[in-house]
Amino acid sequence: MNPFNDKPIKRPEEDKFDFSRFAEALAQSIIKNENPEGTVIAIRGPWGSGKSSVVNLVRYYLEKEMEKEMEMEKRRESDQTQKGFEFPRTAPNWLKSLAPKARSKQDSGNTSNSSNVSLKILDFKCWWFKGEEALTLEFFHQLYSALDQSSLEEAKEAMSQLGSIILSGSAPLVGTIVNSMAPGVGEAVSNGMNGLSKLIKQEGTVENLYKKISQGLENQDKRYLMIIDDIDRLSPDEALLIFRLVKSVGQLPKITYLLAYDREVAEKIVSERYPSEGAHYLEKIVQAGFDIPYPLRSDLIGAFKKSVEELWKEPKNSIYWKEYQDLESRHFRNLFDNVVEPQIQSPRDIIRIMNTLKVTWPAVANEVDPADFLALETLRVKQPKLYAILKAYKQQLTGIYMGPSNENNNSRASRYEDIFVRDLQDEKRADMKKALRCLFPPLDSVWNTSILPVDREECQRQRRACSPEHFDTYFRFSLSQETINLAEVQAVIKNSGNKARVENVLLQAIQNQTGNGRRAYASVLLDELKVHAKSIPIENAKSFLSALFSVYDRIDTDIDQSGDSMRIYFLLKNLLLNCTNLDKRLAIIVDVIQYASLYLTIFITLRIYREYHPLLGEFPEPEENCLIAKSDMDYLHRISAEKVKTAIENDELLCSREPLNILDNWNLLARSDKSEEAKSWCMGKLSDDNAVEIFAKGLMLERRESTAIDSEYITYLINMNILRRFFDIQQLKQRVEQLLNVSEPTSKRHVILKRFLDAFNECRDIDQ
Repeated sequence: MNPFNDKPIKRPEEDKFDFSRFAEALAQSIIKNENPEGTVIAIRGPWGSGKSSVVNLVRYYLEKEMEKEMEMEKRRESDQTQKGFEFPRTAPNWLKSLAPKARSKQDSGNTSNSSNVSLKILDFKCWWFKGEEALTLEFFHQLYSALDQSSLEEAKEAMSQLGSIILSGSAPLVGTIVNSMAPGVGEAVSNGMNGLSKLIKQEGTVENLYKKISQGLENQDKRYLMIIDDIDRLSPDEALLIFRLVKSVGQLPKITYLLAYDREVAEKIVSERYPSEGAHYLEKIVQAGFDIPYPLRSDLIGAFKKSVEELWKEPKNSIYWKEYQDLESRHFRNLFDNVVEPQIQSPRDIIRIMNTLKVTWPAVANEVDPADFLALETLRVKQPKLYAILKAYKQQLTGIYMGPSNENNNSRASRYEDIFVRDLQDEKRADMKKALRCLFPPLDSVWNTSILPVDREECQRQRRACSPEHFDTYFRFSLSQETINLAEVQAVIKNSGNKARVENVLLQAIQNQTGNGRRAYASVLLDELKVHAKSIPIENAKSFLSALFSVYDRIDTDIDQSGDSMRIYFLLKNLLLNCTNLDKRLAIIVDVIQYASLYLTIFITLRIYREYHPLLGEFPEPEENCLIAKSDMDYLHRISAEKVKTAIENDELLCSREPLNILDNWNLLARSDKSEEAKSWCMGKLSDDNAVEIFAKGLMLERRESTAIDSEYITYLINMNILRRFFDIQQLKQRVEQLLNVSEPTSKRHVILKRFLDAFNECRDIDQ
């Protein structure tokens, strides 16, 4: 079969699965059977195994044999002609000169054509015809057309009468059937049978008519091969009709039948209609049955890999193609061996999968991991029910949500089996679970006792299906609403040395949201830059980071709550860690931190501090994995503490994000107790309505909890540590109550103040 084409092959040079030798042997058997008596040969194989291709190859080899026969016949005639005009050596020369003219005259009366060939192929395309009457009519039409010599007029007449008798027994309105056919065919058959309505009244018996046809065929040299392919495409009644016709009327001398069908389907049809006979019914009809030779597994898989490779080469700028040119790469091999290869059982499987890929792959070629996409598209074609389930369980497959926290491992494993592999046979479940673990590594935590950590950043960089940001792209055949085009990321990287240009791209990104509206476009861009940071040339680091720090406060929006500051920290780490030494990293950070806002400066300083002084239960990083040397931390702390002091002096602290948290970390940064200065500043701001709203919001902590039915709700607590350190509690409460009473009930301020007082009143740790 040809790539991307469901048509069967016609010539040996198209054969990728070594069907040709079998077809040639079959053709030789047909040629050498000089006296067939309605011999029936069957080519049997399941749907998609290549039966029609084998039939075409048999036809090809038969036609080649007939061409040889015609050529030999021409040579024999030529030799006889030349021999007839030989003159004695003693004949005069003028007489010998007449020989070529005489030969030419004789040759003109002995032209060879296809009628001299000893085998004629009749092609009965049974699935073109609907209904038993139409099939019967076409069967007789094929036999009638075989009687194409002038010496067979009596046999032709008998065939016409026999057909009309049989047709009249199965369909009274034979004339209607004939007229319903294509005009040319209907008219030809009608004329050839000399009017069915008249012939029905003929007195010749079936036995006499059949005898005349047989005698006519026996008295000629020509043989016939009727090819009947795709019998398993017919309805059960129509398929049984074909077998009955071949077995009864078709048992004529000089005729061979080549049938092609799915053995399992045919035997099931027969068993349902004739339970007592079952498969024996077909054995009585078919003299020689051959199961189609199954392609070598290596040929089948090799042809598929070659087709995939050619497809992946089509988008020349495919970013991952270089990583996949070697088909033995570990990731490709794991997915191919465990997911793809088990689904390929026949040449048609290759055609179906490749036809699907040809449509879907170009739309996402640069936006997905090729091996993941190949695996999922294979499942879409071969396991559509499983594919639909995978599409519906994004959170479980990407590790966002694996189930209730109190669920034990065995219960979770059993629940996941019910979701994903319940419909599979027991012997196939283990293999499919392994396949899904290769495709979605988070499932290792459910089905595998030895769990390897999932490198989520690497999965995101490769745009794997297990990445939440890219999962939807695989099932929508368009860019996921949670990510952006890779070309846009590459454009930023390409221009990373141009500070103004990077700033402009980031500021433009503020204006947009992702397709689902849940995330700011700028945040998604930061996510992608974070995982592709290693692609940014280190010589562009200062320009790129300066631009990023300069616009941070404007791109950090309320739409996305997952933390642009954390994204920038990891971007900074991914960019600098493997490309610079400690001294170089310090120089770059000190140089670019001046462009950062107060909040971002404090955040990055504290994150670097936590590399050496982690929270309880965590371990410190070795110095080579830290952004700066431990001995340089004081320098970075002084820069940050000075920024806090300047913001207080210039009355700019309220404009910063999370001013109370900044004050809470001031002691650590300044290496001294700044609590009194911080409290003095906070109490001095209580007369400012905006400050009261900001303080109320900053003093609340969110706590998210799940219900028994997995829905989530939020409760609010008061940060007592900051409240006691920086405020007179009763004065703050009174000020909040005053402002609440005068605020608009539908305003955002009213909601914040009301929420604060509710949490405050619920708190039992406050001396009221």
